Amino acid sequence: MSAPQLPIEIKHNQVMAIFMLVCALFILATSFLVGVSLNTLTGVIILLVSIGYFVQPAVVVTESGLEHRNLLGMTLRRTDYDSLADLSVEPDGSLWVTRGGTKEKVRGMIRFLLSGADLKRFEDAIRAAKA
Repeated sequence: MSAPQLPIEIKHNQVMAIFMLVCALFILATSFLVGVSLNTLTGVIILLVSIGYFVQPAVVVTESGLEHRNLLGMTLRRTDYDSLADLSVEPDGSLWVTRGGTKEKVRGMIRFLLSGADLKRFEDAIRAAKA
């Protein structure tokens, strides 16, 4: 197997983004029919968040660590490792990193909020790094 192409971007689940977009459009449509109110602001905020879900990656896998990002693209938390082979995926889907002989669970990787295709590509990259 060839070496994985890094960085790997793991996007948000597109179903969640579409659901939020539909909700935002519904809220905006009803608020314009009834009259501009606080619901208009709520609809705009949900619309901006749904666009963020479409555009920004949730996690970026680099050569030295995982970067958990917010919807503005800023790194909130970083999980460092020496190589991609230090990561392992358990049968239940949880992600673990081995550092200095200790095994720690990686927090913030909620599978149903992340793209299944991107997670599969990431797991394949881990398997390729271990081979």
